[in-house]
Amino acid sequence: MIDISVIVPIYKGQKYIPSILKMVSQNVEYASMNGNMLKVELLFVNDFPDEVIHADGLFNDYEVKIIDNEKNKGIHQTRVNGLEQTKGEFVLFLDQDDEITSNCLMSQYLAIGDNDIVVGNGYRGVNGNYRKIYRSVKKQKLSCKEKFFLRAANQIVSPGQCLIRRSAIPVEWCENVMKDNGGDDLFLWLLMFERDKKFCINSECIYKHVDTGSNLSSDLAAMYLSSDNLIRTVEQTGILEEKTFSLYKRRIKYLKTMQKKSMLGKIMTIFCNLDICITKLYAYYR
Repeated sequence: MIDISVIVPIYKGQKYIPSILKMVSQNVEYASMNGNMLKVELLFVNDFPDEVIHADGLFNDYEVKIIDNEKNKGIHQTRVNGLEQTKGEFVLFLDQDDEITSNCLMSQYLAIGDNDIVVGNGYRGVNGNYRKIYRSVKKQKLSCKEKFFLRAANQIVSPGQCLIRRSAIPVEWCENVMKDNGGDDLFLWLLMFERDKKFCINSECIYKHVDTGSNLSSDLAAMYLSSDNLIRTVEQTGILEEKTFSLYKRRIKYLKTMQKKSMLGKIMTIFCNLDICITKLYAYYR
């Protein structure tokens, strides 16, 4: 029996619940039609206590739970709260507005093998315009290499494109919750790399992610806030090797510097960080 827990943080998201119920039902039905027993546990974690959420729909073929945070806790704590209430062998952290194909769970399960996490392909979109997350298998394989997360960028758009072996989720990720939203997913990937967990890819497009479409300046502000949040958490806990994490801190400093410097200053910054520049270019054009 294939045992998967789907955890969905909900924030003012009652309108998304029917589509999530339908997608999970389609996955269970797809598995059954292909001769597989798929046991799914779907957990909605309500992070907006002022709204009472309901999970009404066709879900006789899988288990649905709703838990409510006593107060707004943020995305990281909400995911952890959900994880503590589930028991599946595998975990899918899905955002409320994510979409998965009807064969997503089976495709990811068949791809993960004896690995700890499988990174699926899919589409990401802004204002209805969608493009592939990874345009090639070579590009997607970068998501299995820590150095590209440290020197280039987070190579995984969202946890929703990943199926994770529950036992591989480091306890440090659950015990050191970021107070501000953003960065908890990168924190999880870095911890898994540091604990020598095994990453693999699934080239099939099984996922769709919707970006907000906010402007560049707000995107940068959110990224820097997320990065500072991650750096602060790691420095306070010391749970990542300083030698490794210093690469990430240097990349963030490089990005901030490039936003402020004159042309000559930018050229000097590039020469001082050639390893970061080369890795970023390699990852971008892969």
